[in-house]
Amino acid sequence: MKKLFTLLFLSLSIFGFGQITLDQTAVDDSSECQGQDPETNSDFQDWITDNTDNILDDAMSGCGNITTITDDFTDGSVSFNDNAPCSFDITVTWTVSDDCGSTPETTSATFTIDDTTAPDWSSGPSDVEVTCDDYNNAGMDEAWFIAQVENNNGDNGEAIDACDPGNEIFSNDWDGTPIDVSVCPPPPLTVTFTVEDACGNSVSETITLTITDDESPEFAGGIDGTTLGPIECDGTGNATDVESAVLNFIAGLSASDVSDDCTSGADLLANGITFSPDPPPGGTTFDCTETISVDLVLMDNCGNTGTATIEVVIEDTTDPVVAGAINPLLIECNDPANNGIITAYIAAEAQAL
Repeated sequence: MKKLFTLLFLSLSIFGFGQITLDQTAVDDSSECQGQDPETNSDFQDWITDNTDNILDDAMSGCGNITTITDDFTDGSVSFNDNAPCSFDITVTWTVSDDCGSTPETTSATFTIDDTTAPDWSSGPSDVEVTCDDYNNAGMDEAWFIAQVENNNGDNGEAIDACDPGNEIFSNDWDGTPIDVSVCPPPPLTVTFTVEDACGNSVSETITLTITDDESPEFAGGIDGTTLGPIECDGTGNATDVESAVLNFIAGLSASDVSDDCTSGADLLANGITFSPDPPPGGTTFDCTETISVDLVLMDNCGNTGTATIEVVIEDTTDPVVAGAINPLLIECNDPANNGIITAYIAAEAQAL
């Protein structure tokens, strides 16, 4: 009887009744990188699940029931090549077992994760506009403009690489030439930025830094309210003297007496300082002291103007001079007509003067 069972077992083994058969083996597949950890790749996780289901659906046992199917990725024993972040080749082996002790059957497949996608720059940088004051006095210059983008902290856009976030590589085509702010308007600076991941995938954005100048130039402190003179009154208004005083004052100004955020002091002087009214008026009241107000006008290269008001003082400090001679008056003493004679004499002499 023992020999009969032995022969029966050998016969069943020979004809496959004690084996596990896999009609569906594991299938290779691939996906785009979603991060360095395969656990976070939804395509890879779906591949594990689909292969498990398909293998299990078509697996047969020659002597019992299929009871378990495992894979060595889920149980943590699988390894993959370290070409990250550009490529993962993950080979997973599934093992199928039955309830009658048959030799487990295995099937393997490889899932490849590649990085062929450029960093996402959907929240890319935008053009920047600053004033001359921002550019010269607030540090908003070319280096600041570049850093706004390449710091990649959201100051001006943010690029994110799905496969290797935080390791994006930035470059730009600025040649280091500063903007010429002496020209109005200053020429814009256009820069193309490129962000690249570790696998050489890249995306570029071109943006422009524009400097505007709508701010007025200024005279140095102390010029506004300056008083010129005094000029001695000439009885005709001193118009020529007033104009000469204003012109001489302007001629004595230096580059340090004027300023502008974009235009240099030398250029401000070269543009010419005008005044209003031109010509300035002379005196009109002929009082003992008269003040003439004149506005100085300063213009930068963009046509913005600034003003300062100065005053020219006309004074009368000269004693009057009697022109000609006064004729003597001889009258008879105690003449009752003397009062009338004296009054008429004074009037006549005054008229003669």
